[in-house]
Amino acid sequence: MLQDRICLCSAAFGFKYRQLAKLLAQDLSEHNPLLSLVLYTDNPSDFRHLPNVDSYLHTGQFILPYNERRFAIGKALERYPACIYLDCDVRITAPITLDFDILPGITARSCASYQKRYAKLFNGIDKKHKELHKLRVAQKMARKVGLDIRDERLMWVNEFLFIVARDGGKEHQFLELWGKLAKFGSLRHLHKGPCHPIGIAALKTGFPIRYHHMPGIAFFDDRIEKVRISKGESDPEASQKYFLAQKAIELEPSNYLQKFSNKVWQKTKYLGRYLTLAGTLAMEDFDFYYRVPEGSDK
Repeated sequence: MLQDRICLCSAAFGFKYRQLAKLLAQDLSEHNPLLSLVLYTDNPSDFRHLPNVDSYLHTGQFILPYNERRFAIGKALERYPACIYLDCDVRITAPITLDFDILPGITARSCASYQKRYAKLFNGIDKKHKELHKLRVAQKMARKVGLDIRDERLMWVNEFLFIVARDGGKEHQFLELWGKLAKFGSLRHLHKGPCHPIGIAALKTGFPIRYHHMPGIAFFDDRIEKVRISKGESDPEASQKYFLAQKAIELEPSNYLQKFSNKVWQKTKYLGRYLTLAGTLAMEDFDFYYRVPEGSDK
């Protein structure tokens, strides 16, 4: 049965994201009540009343939480042969029915080769692209492990929704290297691009990445839904309740002083975490985290 083969997993840190994760859990309870959601969070007690959520207390190891998802995936794979990772702000809109074989490695709802994804940057056409800094750090990541981002086998994964399945223990090597590369990137201010350590770690460890449209997973993601609506592929009225529910949770404070206070607190917290991580990694493995690979920009 489906619930014996797979679970969902996610990560939610901070009040806003825990509230969004509750909506995801409620969707799962409605559409697939026997499926579990493995969740890593800073406050598991928020989910104790939800029987389909297995929540685990997790203290972040990164400066920002974008790569903490790897711990949730690791826990899910300890318990199930495979897991569906979703960002906690994604919604499930219908029962999940996986009518395709789940193969070892990563099956992504959206992915592409680096050669295709970054063709303009590789060809020097768009030197002001917002992804340029991320790509430069990704190149340093790749060279740290003997790869190059122009390798035709290297895959970019849209990390909002993908399936990870066991591969004879290779998944452990993949998750470990993902974490190490993510820390390398964090020291160089790459926090919001988990796609880069995912793709590089997968290629280096031989953990396959493939695309599948996943017709059996009906979901709502606000960014993707806006594109669908603009193309006439989705009914705006049917999506309205999801937009409104998300907006109500994500509503920013209107008071200027509150906004300013929040921004100062976030910057202070960021600096503290950065200095802590920098010191820890210097003692852990100075050569890996601090020595610039040959051929990389300083």
